[in-house]
This record gives sequence, C-alpha cells and structure tokens, in this order.
Amino acid sequence: MRRSRQQAKGVGMSRSWDAITTDVESIAVEMRAKVDGEQPPEPPPDGDVIVVEGDDLAAAVASAPAGSTLDLDGRTFVVASLLIDKSLTLRYGEVHARPNANEIINLRGDANTLHDVIIRGDGTTKRGITNNATGTVLRNVQIRNICREGQETQALAMWDSVGPLLAEDCYFEGGSIGFLAGGSEPTVPNTIPTGLTFRRCQFLRPLEWRSKNYACKNAFELKCARDVLVEDCELGNVWKQGQTGFLVQLTPSQYGNSPNTTVENVEFRRCNFHDGASGFNALGYSQHQNDDRPTQRGGNYRIVECTFTNILKSYGGNGTVLQLAWSPLGVEWIDNNVQQDGDAFLRVADEMPVDGFTFRGGRVDVAGTYGIFAPQGSRGANWQQIAPGGVIEGVTFVNAHSTFKGNFPMNTYETEAVTLSLNLSDELRDRLEDLAIGANVTLAELIRRELAA
Repeated sequence: MRRSRQQAKGVGMSRSWDAITTDVESIAVEMRAKVDGEQPPEPPPDGDVIVVEGDDLAAAVASAPAGSTLDLDGRTFVVASLLIDKSLTLRYGEVHARPNANEIINLRGDANTLHDVIIRGDGTTKRGITNNATGTVLRNVQIRNICREGQETQALAMWDSVGPLLAEDCYFEGGSIGFLAGGSEPTVPNTIPTGLTFRRCQFLRPLEWRSKNYACKNAFELKCARDVLVEDCELGNVWKQGQTGFLVQLTPSQYGNSPNTTVENVEFRRCNFHDGASGFNALGYSQHQNDDRPTQRGGNYRIVECTFTNILKSYGGNGTVLQLAWSPLGVEWIDNNVQQDGDAFLRVADEMPVDGFTFRGGRVDVAGTYGIFAPQGSRGANWQQIAPGGVIEGVTFVNAHSTFKGNFPMNTYETEAVTLSLNLSDELRDRLEDLAIGANVTLAELIRRELAA
C-alpha cells in the first residue's frame, strides 16, 4: 500500500526589506505568529512494512516502493553513503559509516522519515545526514561520533532544500557543528531552508574531544534559514578551535548564486545552553556584504526563557553571552538566566546600528566590568547610537559597574553590602570596583584578599 505524496513547500515572505526597517514592532509580532503557527511536517503512515533481509541496505532502499517503511529489525548496517531519494520511512536499527565516508545518509526527494535509528561515524566521518529533501521528519534519531581530524564535520546539514524539517527527541554529535543550514551553493539559486523545528533535541559533543583536532566550531549554525524554532533543547560543549567558541551562530552567508540569502524569524525557547566560550553570535548582513557575496538583512531573533551556565573564558573565548554585528534587525532577549564570567554580557562588534533591540527580564550573573562593550562606548555610553530605541529593563544584574547602573536604572542590581571605614575618593572607589568585577568577586572579597596577602 502506497500513500499519496504532497510536495512540501517553504513558507515565503512577500514584504520588502525597506518596509522591515520602518516597522520593527510589527515585525516582531509577525515573527512570533509565524514561528508559533508554523506547521511542521507529520510523518507518513507506515504504508507497506518491509523487514530488511540480508546485509545490503542500499539495495533494500533501491528496491522498496515509494511510501513504504523499511524496518531494520534492530540490526546494524554498514554503508559508504546511503542515498534515499524517494518517500520512505527507515526505523528500528543502526546505520554505521565505512571509513572516510563523506556522509552516512543522503536524503533527497520528498517526505523521508527516520525514527528510532542510530547513525554512527567511525572517527573519519564528515557528516551524519545530508538533508536536501523536503518534508523530512526525524524522531528519536541519534547521530554520534561524527568527526574527522583537521576537517569541518557536521552531524546534520542542509543547504539545497526549501524545507520543512521536523526533529524531535534527537541527539546531534558533530566534531565541528551539530546542525548547519546553508554553508554551500544551492542547485536552485536563492533556495532558503524554511520551517525548521527542533524539539527536545541535544546538540553536544564529549568534552574529552577538546584534546582532539576536530575543528570545534559551534553547536548550532544558521547561514541561510527562515522560520526556525528550537524548543526545549540542550546545546553545549563548545570551545575555541575551528571558530571562537560561540554555542550558536546566526550568520547570513551566501556562496555565489543566492543574493536573497538571509537568516530570519528564529526563536530559541526554554533551551539549556552550557559550557561554551561564548553564547550567541548574531549578524544582520553577511560579513562579506562589501565583497561579492551580499545577503539580505537578517533578524527577528528571539531567545526566550533559556538558561546559560558555564559561559566561561576558560573555553578560549571572551565569556560573553551575546554578540551582535552587521546590524541585525530585531533581537529580543526575554526572561533568560545567565551565568558567565566575561567582562561584558553584550558585545557589539562594529558601529552599525542594532535596530529593535530588547533585553528584558531574567538574570545576568555577572554583568562584567563593562556590561556592554561597543566601539561607540562601554557601560551604556552612547547607547542610542549603538541600539536606537533599544531597551534594557527588568533584569537582575550581579556585580554591575556603577556607570552601567546609572545608564540603565530600570533594572535590579545585586552586590554584597560593603561597609568601609576608609575615606575613599570616588575615583579610587571606581578603580577598586573595576578590579573586583574583573576578578569576578565582590569588593569586600577583593579587599579581604589584599589584606590577607
């Protein structure tokens, strides 16, 4: 029995970029509606169920009728590269890589489903799944040990698909990148993967890999994508190696034939981020905007009710939870709890304006010596040049500098009460406060250490 197929289509956007720049609030509302209202693909009915016999999984896939289900019956199959280019469901087993495989599974066509499948590399594997199909569904899929010395690797990557994609209860383990959208030239110009949904997934790698030359880059990277929801997921274990150690990279980039490339309408909701050199790096335009690879302006990035722990300089970065560059349009940071040790929780890497910026609620421990660091000024100086109309309010900041407090009074500030019998000048007190914040201790603890020395 075969099921009928429907072509999955990406969700396009008809508004112009000039219109976007004039109406940031309505864009944010639209973005939330699009992400919340996005209908991810549903897995097909089982159709004909075929229990795979013999050891040749590629032959079984080639001979199976479209719309059928291949049951691996708990067995393990070893492949060089398994091509699935028709509507199939693969379930209940393991697929392992032969040495030096560039990919273990290559998905093309329409409506492929994998569930309860383990995909395992052998330490010389470049990619777990290449997903250039439409309407892919991954459920309870584990992609493990995708790594290769001295070369970028990805657990899951897509660049030649309009989407959608649904991944639930999956594990993505790549030496360089857990998930990557974009990053290569698509067959059809201006293809944008659209409607990508991840729920209860993990994007991790063993901390023991830090001693390996696996070109660690990030846990999750979007170079070309639209309407992305990452919900109740865990992302962690990223250090400076192949890149500077951001857990998440939102970096519009095109590779020669797609000037409409963008990253927009992206939401991370109730996620757990941990053990990274830095948190988010979010761009508006491409860093190659002035070369021969321009993109559209990206934005509508929302990070909501997430936790960040162990965002630490010891992983090789600057220990900052959020960095912005190239003028992203619309960044909302809402009710997130942060534990970091950098000298700023927000860095802006250039003088291009960040429009539609909101940082509201939650907690930042610690705010750092600067709190905000940008070319135009630090600690909130020239804030309206950095983020015109930007809002920072309702946040609990720990160990913030007094200048930062004065520039952003609509927040709660926590420090240990310190009573000094010394008659300190304001200038000396500020210098001591800087030293204390830089050492990630209270002023009282700094003085206690100095007296004990």
